[in-house]
Amino acid sequence: MSERISTEPTETLNVNEIIRNQIMGSYESRLTPLKTALEETRRDEDPHKPRGAVVVSLWEQDDSLLTTKMFKRSLEELLNQAKKSEIDLDFFIVANNGGGSSAELGSQLKASVCSKIEELGGQVTKASTTRPEGLIDATTPWDLELPVGRSNPAEPGSNRFFLVEQEKDVVNKGKLRAVRDASTALSKAILEKGYAPDFIFQMDAETILEYRDPILAEAVPPFKAMYNQLTRGNKVAVGTKDRFAIMDPKTGEPLATPVGSAQKGYELTNTAKNFITLPGGALMAKTENYLAAMPVIAEVTPSMGVEDYMFTKMLREEAKQNGQNFEEDTAKSMAIITHLNRTPEGWREALQQMRNWKTHALAADEIFPDHPYNQESIHRYTFLVVTQRVSEALKLGPEHVAQLIRDIATMPAAMELLSDQVAADIFTKSGGITWTAGSALTLKRL
Repeated sequence: MSERISTEPTETLNVNEIIRNQIMGSYESRLTPLKTALEETRRDEDPHKPRGAVVVSLWEQDDSLLTTKMFKRSLEELLNQAKKSEIDLDFFIVANNGGGSSAELGSQLKASVCSKIEELGGQVTKASTTRPEGLIDATTPWDLELPVGRSNPAEPGSNRFFLVEQEKDVVNKGKLRAVRDASTALSKAILEKGYAPDFIFQMDAETILEYRDPILAEAVPPFKAMYNQLTRGNKVAVGTKDRFAIMDPKTGEPLATPVGSAQKGYELTNTAKNFITLPGGALMAKTENYLAAMPVIAEVTPSMGVEDYMFTKMLREEAKQNGQNFEEDTAKSMAIITHLNRTPEGWREALQQMRNWKTHALAADEIFPDHPYNQESIHRYTFLVVTQRVSEALKLGPEHVAQLIRDIATMPAAMELLSDQVAADIFTKSGGITWTAGSALTLKRL
């Protein structure tokens, strides 16, 4: 009697492991040709001042034009720091999904940004994304030709500004879509046209780099400190720490109003000893690694609302596969530098902002389970926030004591936020997402 052959699978299929392998395999396949092309181009070039590519997505929500006001301020500040750092920049400003929630707002945003650039002595070159032929979804990059490379070399000591206008489309909205199209176009320019930026800097409309101790700025601008850490420290990516603020809708500048407990707690727990993520609002990375990763994130997880956290997870996985120490050999979180990060004024919206971040982070953790986002306990979180509130009240005034009362009133919803373990749907291909609104569930208690 012949031996019976079992047809049962020897292992249970791990879907997340398949997705993880797909992400890392696609990343590696993009990384190698980009690295080779950049090395060949730079080998043929004379020594030059560093030139970075800045990627930023802009979108107006209402007629306050708050995004435009914030970006005018952050643009001027970054140019000042880059000049002091002797670093030239190419800005790729993507007017995402038409630039606004309406055609009128998009037009106002683009006109105002161009006017500001001209005021600063720059000249704007416009480019447009074109809808690809056939059936497309949120994973599909739109066609975009950028006039950079050997045929259009940059003059040393100059900054260039490229305004990318995206046609308004339901499957092409959200920051990840803007990053996807810009990264795909930049990769094409590197592989086909000899473009070779020394690094990529991803920023948000409100991004302002500052030292925690202002005295440090007298020696080296924060932007140059990040660049030095990236190059001299031989890191793949460098980030800073969030400084949340409520923005004045009239000026686009941060208000002294205290932020909610969720944002304050995140600031206090995302420390150098507890490296959670490289920030999407102030991310400096090697060109090849950034451009290899972002299209993959958009392709495999098209409704991922925290591309920065997913990028961090990918770099952790890469370091693990290469037998490296992530925080020593791969990435650096510079706790001495903060970047401005906008938060809503209303406590409901502020909690929703952090809930969305958390639910998308949990989805990333399911794919990359190593180094999951571990929050502090409720007691520790509360202790840190209360201690900080009291300290700020003594220095800044009674409004920060009043914030403690508001914190207590919102504690039930905050506790639900901290304890909930719901992961967002990051695989939906039919539409876009943003930082504050997307596939995350709304808070039940709100």
